[in-house]
This record gives sequence, structure tokens and C-alpha cells, in this order.
Amino acid sequence: MRLASCLVLAASLAPAQIPPDRHNLPSGSPAGSKAATNSSSAPQQGSGQQGSGQQGSGQQGSASGGFTIAARSGNVGQALNASFSSGPSAKAAFRTAIRQVSAYFDRPPQLLSGAGDAADTQIQATFKASFNNTPVAALMQVSTNNGRASAMLFFDRQDLLRQSLPAMAKQVEANAPKAAGGGPAQLTRTPLPDKSGFIGLAPGWRIATAYKGEVQATGPNGEALMLGASQHVFPRGNYPKVINGPYLQPWPALQAYEDAIFDHALSQGRGSIRMLEQAPVQARQGQQSAYISFEITVNGKASRGLANVLTSPFNDDLRSWFFYMSIVVGPAAQWTQSLPTMWEMWKSWTVNQEVYRERMESAIKSMHEITQIILDTNAARSHAFDNHNYGWTETFRGVTMIEDTITKERAEVDTNYAQKLVEEANAQGYKWRIVPVDQLIP
Repeated sequence: MRLASCLVLAASLAPAQIPPDRHNLPSGSPAGSKAATNSSSAPQQGSGQQGSGQQGSGQQGSASGGFTIAARSGNVGQALNASFSSGPSAKAAFRTAIRQVSAYFDRPPQLLSGAGDAADTQIQATFKASFNNTPVAALMQVSTNNGRASAMLFFDRQDLLRQSLPAMAKQVEANAPKAAGGGPAQLTRTPLPDKSGFIGLAPGWRIATAYKGEVQATGPNGEALMLGASQHVFPRGNYPKVINGPYLQPWPALQAYEDAIFDHALSQGRGSIRMLEQAPVQARQGQQSAYISFEITVNGKASRGLANVLTSPFNDDLRSWFFYMSIVVGPAAQWTQSLPTMWEMWKSWTVNQEVYRERMESAIKSMHEITQIILDTNAARSHAFDNHNYGWTETFRGVTMIEDTITKERAEVDTNYAQKLVEEANAQGYKWRIVPVDQLIP
């Protein structure tokens, strides 16, 4: 969300209480928290540049307590900003900021309302004060990130703030220094190799794999993204590089996934993972979904990530379940620079409607496609068994192999429902069969 639109929304609530952040994203994501910071460790003074507001203009410059006049509107309205060293708590930073700016007003401001996020990285508050003997309404936002705090304050006459704030916010945004790297990189709309969708790629990024809407891509500095990945998880499975075990909610499922792809480094003590923030996402009944911001360290290498994870039990006799994930990761040291670009790439990802229709056409087809991802990834595994041993593992795991006799594609399904699924599929025009034991290995 752009600064102007965010603050216009807040202004429409002043002086009533501002509700807590209700975004579906953690505050560590670009859409959940955005604050410009300066490079020095103390609040900065103004540059003396000319500014213009909605109803007037004036010189930018020093205000009070390290705050800078960033915009003006008429004879009273002003926008002030400051950046200073801070701990992780936005509440503590807010107390510092309000103490620093109080001397700019005729008397100490009177707090009216305030709210912050669960991670204590953002605070928004409204208050009233007096400036040059004129009653004013004010809105302040304070954010903390990586040892810095950024404070932005807007005030104007009580009857004018709602009208003047949008113009001042746009002026502040236009004059703000650009973040390192100039913000998100320009993206190039790129078709997925299998023609199942599109994604915008930043310079230096390349698509590694793509399959029916799922895409994996790598960046020039060790970044990576994987969008639309899914897995049919079996409680008694023992497949490499995928989740095995009973049903898990999003955060434990993400931990299990990371442990699997890193050869059990987390469960064996060779790495660690910690959740920085989790924001639930509304999902269908029986499903659990959340955005998760996390940090993972394996073999001494620290990375940061943002993932959208959805899990859902299938409620079958096997107690198998569905795991879906889209994720972006990158080196922890470069996270604040790389995340905005990766987020824009994520938002640009689209899947062709034909692929959606194909994947949802029938339950058996969808089940096949999910399972096929596992089978394709571990193709060598099936050839390690002869037909009889494979048949025994089918019996032990309670699954039966079925095959599309036209395309020769195969999938494992619950033995109790195999015959019924095949009959229902064939009634819809498909040509499926149960694979005999002596034909299990192609």
C-alpha cells in the first residue's frame, strides 16, 4: 500500500480510534510495513528544500527534537519526519518520538487513540495539540526495523486535516529518498516454459522449473521463489525431500518442509528455524492458511523467507492431507533489499484459466496431479523395487496404483476407494484402470 493511500485511510478515522492492522500479511512483508529510514544513527535535520502543500507553501527545515519539516499545507498544516536509533519495540520508539516533538507545540500533545500490530513493529496514534495558538489534530505513525525507528507526523487545523493530509502525504512520498537499489526492479512479463502461466522476472532472475502453474525461479544473489507448490502427504510415507507424517497446521508444516529439503538438518540439530510473525488467512472450512515470516540457518548460512502455507486433511482412511505453499527466500543480510522485488514478482504470477479448469476437472485428476509431483521428483525410487516388493509396499501403505490407459499416467490412491474412483472417472469419459501387480514397474 502506498504511503498516501495508507495515511488517507487513517485520516478518515481521526480522531476516532484507529483499528489494529488487519492486513493478511505479516508486518515484515512489503505490504505490511513500509518505513523510509536514513543512514545515520541520530535524527536528521532538514535540507532546506522548497515544498508545496494543498493550500500553501513554505520552506522545509528543522522542526524540533530532530524532526524535519517534510511538507506544508496552508498556514498551519505540516508533515514532520524523523529517523533515529531504536530497539525493536515500536511502543518504546513512539514514546521517544512524542517526547522529542512535544516542544514544537504550544503545550504537550494530548493522546486520543492508538493501535499497533501484534509484533510491536508499528504504532499509529491520533492526538490533539495547539500550534501557534491554533487547535490542531494530528496523526503519527512510528515503525521499527533493524535497529532504526522512523516517525511520521501530520497535523493541521481540526477542520482541515482530512482534506490536507492526502496532498502532504503525496509530497512526502515524492520527496523521500529512495531505498538502496531504487526500490523494486523493473519486471519483464515472461511465459512459463510449459505455457501454463506468466510471471514478471527481475533482471538476473531465471525460471528453473515450471509445471501446470507451479514455478520455481532463482535470483542473482542467492534468492529463490517457489509459487503454487503442492504435495499429497501420507502419514506413513518415507519419501526423500518431501513432507512425511501426520497432519500439520501451516507453521509446523513449513518447518517439516524445510527440514525435508535440507536432509533433516533441523531435526538433527544442524540448523535452526524460527518464526518471526504469522498472519492467518481466511480459508475454506477444514483448511488452515497463513502468511509466515521466518528466519532459517543451515550450515552457518542465515536466510529470511516469507511463505503462504495452506494445509487441509483429506479425511480418508489413510489420514493423508494436502500441503500447498508459495514462498520467497533470500540471504538474511540482503533481505530488506531483495524482498520488495520478490514481492512484486509474486504478485505478477498468474496461471492460465485453462490450467485451473484442468486441475479442478475431477477429483481423481487433481489427486493424480498432486501425487505425480512426488512421483516425478522421486522417479528413481520406484525403479528400486521389483514388482512384488512394490506390491507389498502398496499393501502396507494401503494404496493402489491406477493408470490412465490413454496417456499412461499413473497415481497412487487409497485402496478402499480405488475401484470406485476408477469407475466414476470412466463414467466421465476417462480410461483408467487398476494396475496389476506384475505391471507395477513400467
